[in-house]
Amino acid sequence: MLNHEELMEQWGLDSAIEQGSLMSTMYGHPMLHSKYLTFLQGYKTSLRRKTQSYAKMKSLKTRYYNGELTKEELEERGWLQYLFKKPLKSEMESLLNADSDLQRIETEALYLQDLVSACEFIMKDISNRYFLFRSMVDYEKFQAGV
Repeated sequence: MLNHEELMEQWGLDSAIEQGSLMSTMYGHPMLHSKYLTFLQGYKTSLRRKTQSYAKMKSLKTRYYNGELTKEELEERGWLQYLFKKPLKSEMESLLNADSDLQRIETEALYLQDLVSACEFIMKDISNRYFLFRSMVDYEKFQAGV
């Protein structure tokens, strides 16, 4: 999948409409729609996976801070036993919000959300192109005196 810069660069190239090639642009419109719909679906799928990963990690970290992980689970992840007192419910959210593993996953999810939003905006712009094409054709007719 493309990163944000690559996505914006692609859209910069694909969004251009040259006056001399209006018809070829119009005929290529369904392919443009398909291209960005594919990107959108890929980003949404990745976002769903990342959200699920965050939920699993949050559950695991809650168990970790409560001292409920087994020795095998700790060794599997390379974590040391949490040695502080068991946090209160009000303290748990602070611990989870400060946890670097959860912050990393959340940052990745927010990045994917930005990509989804960008693709949704692009898809909306592509859908609105039919009105733009119509206006351009009407203008060409007007210029030709029809």
